Amino acid sequence: MVRQRLGLAKLLGAAVVPRMTNMQRWCLNKTARNLLHLVLVVLVSAAPILFCSKASGAEQTLLDKGISLFKQGKLNESIAALKEATKASPKDSNCLSWLGYVLLEAGKPDEAIQTLKAASELDPKNAEILNNLGNAYLLKNDLKAAESSYKRALQLQPNLHQARYNLGLVLLKTGRYAQAAAELSRLVSAQPKNPKAHALLAQALLSANRKWEAMKALRTAVQLDPANGRYWFELGRAYTQIGLHKDAYSAFRRADELLKSEPAAAVAAAEAAEKAGDQESSAQYWQKAVAMRPNDPALRFRLGLALSVTGNLAGAEREYRQAAEMGASFPELYNNLGWVVLNQGRPSEAVQWFRKATARKPHPPEALRNLAAALEASGNIQEAAEIWRQTVQSQPSDTEAWCHLAQSLYQLGRYRASEEAWRKALQLNRRSAVAWNGLGLALQKQGNLSGALAAYQKALEVNPKLAAAQNNIGTVYEKQGKRDKAIAAYQTALRLDPNNRDAQANLKRLTEKQ
Repeated sequence: MVRQRLGLAKLLGAAVVPRMTNMQRWCLNKTARNLLHLVLVVLVSAAPILFCSKASGAEQTLLDKGISLFKQGKLNESIAALKEATKASPKDSNCLSWLGYVLLEAGKPDEAIQTLKAASELDPKNAEILNNLGNAYLLKNDLKAAESSYKRALQLQPNLHQARYNLGLVLLKTGRYAQAAAELSRLVSAQPKNPKAHALLAQALLSANRKWEAMKALRTAVQLDPANGRYWFELGRAYTQIGLHKDAYSAFRRADELLKSEPAAAVAAAEAAEKAGDQESSAQYWQKAVAMRPNDPALRFRLGLALSVTGNLAGAEREYRQAAEMGASFPELYNNLGWVVLNQGRPSEAVQWFRKATARKPHPPEALRNLAAALEASGNIQEAAEIWRQTVQSQPSDTEAWCHLAQSLYQLGRYRASEEAWRKALQLNRRSAVAWNGLGLALQKQGNLSGALAAYQKALEVNPKLAAAQNNIGTVYEKQGKRDKAIAAYQTALRLDPNNRDAQANLKRLTEKQ
């Protein structure tokens, strides 16, 4: 019996490799938001406050006690002592300033605002009090009042760097990036060795799409404070936005080393490793992130994706299944689970997962194609052919889909229809050796040996190493009674692919007839 092949080794039963579809990116971004928003927009410490110089006697003792308790971290006791001091000396702005400051540190912005406003009324030219009042408004997210307080502080004391930093922060939070960058540029000029200033300036520059300037500011920040993992994290973000993926990978690796317990750092390092082409390390970082957040299905999904790329299909299947058990139900998960199951030789089970993926709307286009491939592998050629027909109707310029349709029709014995599909594929891509070979098979099945031979020869012009086409040429020569030419063709096929079983069987059969 003559043995032939379509030469579709990469098409037959092959699923689409899992890709970063829009939904997969959404899952990652959602994960990052749910993990830790590692940004440098942090509430800064208030300006230093002087000890009370006006109080005397018992009031001074209470003030000193309150300050001492604050330095020991005993905020409630400190507040109690400072309230006693202000009760004894209600017109002392310094006592009120200290009380407002400690209330702010204790997370009581409403009381802090009332106290600091009273202090500012007693000492209206004290810029430090206004800065602290601005911090209290900032904690309440009253950005307008905070901005007003910081600006008043800077009018009184232009070199009050904390107030300028805080003003830049408010401008950044309110979306006025150019103004924020201008204020913070003044700050770094005044304080060139302040890493926080450079880092916040970088935030403003990034927000203003001034990526290269932001990168330079963050480089300065990490030079000034190389042990600050958040600065390395933000530098990695800047590199990523610029497209310097290897530099981003290096920065995120350093961030991960410094921020050992922060899942977001591991996530960023995993993504950067993937973009830098280091798939093994990417999988390791995803594993680290999962170890920190074992109940996060989105992280499980991304680990599964990374493991599948490295060829660890069993590990990928395990992670995908755990994500599903945790309640994840987006179609990309079902598609990817089906893909790893199919590639482990379980097509019938893969069909079930692909059906679940395609039942959800919208679903990735890969899911429908993978369902067809799984149906083919499980022997359900009729349904597979119908899916490929639907695919080419919706995507008429998809050469690969036309090839799959032609292949399915050929397997169903519909050779004329298969021929038409192969010709459509060749109209789209005349350089498809697979399509030329498939056309030859369809023609040969219809008895058109000369047409089949010409198609096989065209396939070899396009791809001289296509052993399947060379074997098929041998079958034509056999049909034509040209035994020597058939043997030579089979021998050539085996030189191209010593493991080609069809050519081995055909050659053995012919030579045994001697």
